[in-house]
Amino acid sequence: MENKGAFLPYPTTPSAVENKGATDAVNADVATTPSQAEPMKVLQSIWDARAVETASRGDLQFMPFSEGVDLSKLAELRTLEGHSEAVVGVAMFPDGRHVVSAADDNTLKLWDMATGACVETLEGHSGWVVCVAVFPDGQRVVSGSRDETLKVWDVATGKCLATLQGHSRLVRSVAVFPDGRRVVSGSRDNTLKVWDVTTGACVATLEGHSNQIFGVAVFPDGRRVVSASGDGTLKVWDVATGACVATLQGHSSIVRSVAVFPDGRRVVSGSNDNTLKV
Repeated sequence: MENKGAFLPYPTTPSAVENKGATDAVNADVATTPSQAEPMKVLQSIWDARAVETASRGDLQFMPFSEGVDLSKLAELRTLEGHSEAVVGVAMFPDGRHVVSAADDNTLKLWDMATGACVETLEGHSGWVVCVAVFPDGQRVVSGSRDETLKVWDVATGKCLATLQGHSRLVRSVAVFPDGRRVVSGSRDNTLKVWDVTTGACVATLEGHSNQIFGVAVFPDGRRVVSASGDGTLKVWDVATGACVATLQGHSSIVRSVAVFPDGRRVVSGSNDNTLKV
């Protein structure tokens, strides 16, 4: 275990993390396409999670992709080097001063953004580390691996606090609930699992996808999760009952990623069909 400097978590209340950026989401109802100068057109459709029981698709609107964004001011700030294999996952800490990376070298690394230094290397997985997420308190991270396990880590000490076992294939995605007491994982075994990180127990297995789970996200209320799958669909799940309450169809290929808007009313997905859908 590498420790090049003290990693000092910056405690942040879960409510503060959940509400951050909520104002920006108000203007996210309008989807985007590139400007006329951009040859490749990216189509975004509107999904409204409030209406999933009665309708799967909402209105379609467009605006120039670069409106309100000065693309000429985008610049690389820093390059973080230290992994010996491909970096496949990254997550930001609530303090905005640290990030954690997951890589095919079987490790995670914690980075100080001010200096670019690796302040901790987390070792323990026996296979590629495919995904990572940060807890709301900023004091723990959870990783998913090709070794079919998840691990919960204390970032101050670099120690593994718990190993979560239950998936039968590679763990592709993971997300933390707002309460910081549970995580949800998606796997190549076509299932999602909800875990109690205190006991290490799997408290629910969500089944319904016909292909592997590439992405998962938790709604701000902590009562629902949404998954993105290789079967080309997204599913919204009721965590309490384990039931799928909606299947979002529209992509024509694998759905690789998904995120929930802070208002909890919309989700955005990315697919191999070269589109995003909201």
